[in-house]
Amino acid sequence: MSTYIIAQTLLQAHDLVIVGQPSYFAANMIFQQAGARIKSIPVDHDGIVIEALEQICQTHKIRLLYLTPHHHYPTTVTLSPQRRTAVLHLSSQYGFAVIEDDYDYEFHYNEAPLMPMATVDYDGMVIYTGSFGKSLAPGFRTGFIVAPENLILELQKLLNMMDHQGDFVMEQVLSDLIEEGEIHRSLKKSIKLYKERRNYMSYLFARDLHEYVDFEIPNGGLALWTNWSKNINLIQLRKECARANLFLPKTILYQAKDMTAIRVGFGNLNEVEMEKSVTILAESLARII
Repeated sequence: MSTYIIAQTLLQAHDLVIVGQPSYFAANMIFQQAGARIKSIPVDHDGIVIEALEQICQTHKIRLLYLTPHHHYPTTVTLSPQRRTAVLHLSSQYGFAVIEDDYDYEFHYNEAPLMPMATVDYDGMVIYTGSFGKSLAPGFRTGFIVAPENLILELQKLLNMMDHQGDFVMEQVLSDLIEEGEIHRSLKKSIKLYKERRNYMSYLFARDLHEYVDFEIPNGGLALWTNWSKNINLIQLRKECARANLFLPKTILYQAKDMTAIRVGFGNLNEVEMEKSVTILAESLARII
């Protein structure tokens, strides 16, 4: 919802939006629906490649840069401090807005997370968005936006037209959870649980799929970015898995000339479900290679 109302408020037909490659399909659909053109720039182990962004700045008028800097979607890499500083400098110099979508900022397992870019944005170019859903429960579909006051007022107008009444009960429950500190206690439990699930899913992939899959254990987030052998056809693998009742959405499969990868979520799976899923993956793979 946050990205949607921002796009509807800021974007006009043919505006240019920059995203990382590979990118988040749902955000791309939102920008396209708003009439924008999308141009992608490479992402490496330190996040988006600044040289590529700067090159576009010199030849095109950018309206918006969309980032998931804490854990890039889908590859899970973190945008480095140096590149964060460079993004802020370029946004100020060339006058484009930055959506900093910190959809899972809280879930960092090995060390303290980097502070959001919005905390050092002195020129009002960053629009910061987050959500309470993963911190509490899927039912809490409540997000938030931190942005300059004039933009917040415009966003509020659109939101009022879309949802005039809002959800007062949900908002009051959330307010109480924050004031009473329950949200922090719930978050500590969630971090412990998700770290255990990350570790177990990583163990299963290393045990059963190490010959064909390469991956790094992510420092945070709720998914593994797994790179598969180039000769593996992911659509064929998907069909084989479906025969064994394991559904792989097309949106988590990334296959191109230079990429064969799957984003594997673990947040909603217990150990039994993980074991069964990886077993089906391994058996399905054996049938197609």
